[in-house]
Amino acid sequence: MRVSARDVLVEKGYSFIELVREPVEPDTVDYLFRDIVPELGSLEIGGCRLYRHQYEAYSALREGRNVILKAGTGSGKTEAWMLYVLSELSKGRRIRVLALYPTLVLANDQVKRITRYLSLFNEEVFQIDSVRRSELAQRYGSSTLRLKASGANIVVSNPAFILHDLKKYLVRKQSALLSRLYESVDLIVIDEID
Repeated sequence: MRVSARDVLVEKGYSFIELVREPVEPDTVDYLFRDIVPELGSLEIGGCRLYRHQYEAYSALREGRNVILKAGTGSGKTEAWMLYVLSELSKGRRIRVLALYPTLVLANDQVKRITRYLSLFNEEVFQIDSVRRSELAQRYGSSTLRLKASGANIVVSNPAFILHDLKKYLVRKQSALLSRLYESVDLIVIDEID
């Protein structure tokens, strides 16, 4: 059941100012997703034009620059960095990504999209957090879990798990699950940093 903040405030008798911004469709550029990554032509997104912020982020990443991308909900921020990753994979290059999401719900939603894109290259995303680590360690054993983690192109986690794992890495490198990733990461994505 969805709760409306506005309704709660009215019910409690608060006075407030409500500012509502109408959604704005971002500017587009004259590139389709499949123009940059031909393999995307088999997905619906392949025939879509890129938003300007997606193309600018992709271009900046190709130039080796850091990017802070601020855009509205549902405006394709994930596709902006994934486009760069997929273009590298399309060229036969290996790229290592650590993507951090603040909540499990958001991470799960993004993993579904990322998985769909990576499947075009027979690659998988590796999602890890403290609960999942325990489950995977029971299922595969610690050694196999480390191999799976070290072999993934994209690792999705949350800041709390990574902070804990990094502490292990700083004390004794081989005790951290993601030690190989930390030593070879090409791109770090932090979603919802505010």
